[in-house]
Amino acid sequence: MQTDSIRLYMGDDYLHMQFDKSEFAISATRIGVLAVMLEFIVNIEPAQLAHIEQSLIGASTDAIKQLSSRLQKLIYSYLKQHIPEAST
Repeated sequence: MQTDSIRLYMGDDYLHMQFDKSEFAISATRIGVLAVMLEFIVNIEPAQLAHIEQSLIGASTDAIKQLSSRLQKLIYSYLKQHIPEAST
């Protein structure tokens, strides 16, 4: 699959995604974990799906890192509110 700024193709062992100058290779064994993480993020904040999609269009490597950092903060914030801290 290829759009103006995103190219997807399946290699022998990996799903390859290219966003402009950035390329990611995802092992088929990791796709399930990533799907669960995406579902979790969408359950935390449903508007994230559209935001993620829009953020990746024409995204630079730095923009992808910023998005990743923001999603990580969103997950940790949710977990901090919903899971009690461990006692020492």
